[in-house]
Amino acid sequence: MDDTPPRAVWIDRFVKHTRALGVRAEPELIEAMAAALWPTLGHMQPEAAAQAEYDEWRPHDF
Repeated sequence: MDDTPPRAVWIDRFVKHTRALGVRAEPELIEAMAAALWPTLGHMQPEAAAQAEYDEWRPHDF
Protein backbone atom coordinates (compact mmCIF):
# COMPACT_ATOMS: atom_id res chain seq x y z
CA MET A 1 0.00 0.00 0.00
CA ASP A 2 1.33 3.41 -0.96
CA ASP A 3 1.09 5.86 1.92
CA THR A 4 2.72 8.79 0.13
CA PRO A 5 0.37 11.76 0.28
CA PRO A 6 -0.89 13.49 -2.86
CA ARG A 7 1.35 16.22 -4.31
CA ALA A 8 -0.53 19.20 -2.80
CA VAL A 9 -0.62 17.61 0.66
CA TRP A 10 3.04 16.59 0.36
CA ILE A 11 4.05 20.17 -0.48
CA ASP A 12 2.01 21.61 2.39
CA ARG A 13 3.55 19.19 4.90
CA PHE A 14 7.05 19.84 3.50
CA VAL A 15 6.55 23.59 3.99
CA LYS A 16 5.22 23.17 7.54
CA HIS A 17 8.08 20.89 8.57
CA THR A 18 10.71 23.13 6.96
CA ARG A 19 9.31 26.13 8.85
CA ALA A 20 9.25 24.08 12.08
CA LEU A 21 12.96 23.41 11.58
CA GLY A 22 13.51 27.16 11.89
CA VAL A 23 13.88 28.10 8.24
CA ARG A 24 12.74 31.72 8.03
CA ALA A 25 12.30 31.96 4.25
CA GLU A 26 8.90 33.06 3.04
CA PRO A 27 6.49 30.12 2.85
CA GLU A 28 5.97 30.80 -0.87
CA LEU A 29 9.68 30.26 -1.51
CA ILE A 30 9.67 27.02 0.46
CA GLU A 31 6.55 25.96 -1.45
CA ALA A 32 8.29 26.60 -4.77
CA MET A 33 11.28 24.58 -3.59
CA ALA A 34 9.00 21.74 -2.49
CA ALA A 35 7.26 21.73 -5.86
CA ALA A 36 10.64 21.54 -7.59
CA LEU A 37 11.73 18.68 -5.30
CA TRP A 38 8.50 16.69 -5.67
CA PRO A 39 9.60 14.80 -8.83
CA THR A 40 12.73 13.46 -7.10
CA LEU A 41 11.71 13.31 -3.43
CA GLY A 42 7.97 12.79 -3.69
CA HIS A 43 8.38 9.09 -2.93
CA MET A 44 9.54 10.02 0.62
CA GLN A 45 7.37 11.26 3.45
CA PRO A 46 7.47 15.06 3.26
CA GLU A 47 8.87 15.48 6.76
CA ALA A 48 11.76 13.13 5.95
CA ALA A 49 12.41 14.98 2.69
CA ALA A 50 12.38 18.35 4.47
CA GLN A 51 14.74 17.03 7.14
CA ALA A 52 17.11 15.63 4.52
CA GLU A 53 17.20 18.94 2.65
CA TYR A 54 17.71 20.84 5.89
CA ASP A 55 20.53 18.55 6.97
CA GLU A 56 22.26 18.97 3.62
CA TRP A 57 21.83 22.75 3.26
CA ARG A 58 21.43 24.19 6.76
CA PRO A 59 23.48 27.30 7.49
CA HIS A 60 26.66 26.82 9.46
CA ASP A 61 28.14 29.32 11.86
CA PHE A 62 31.80 29.92 11.18
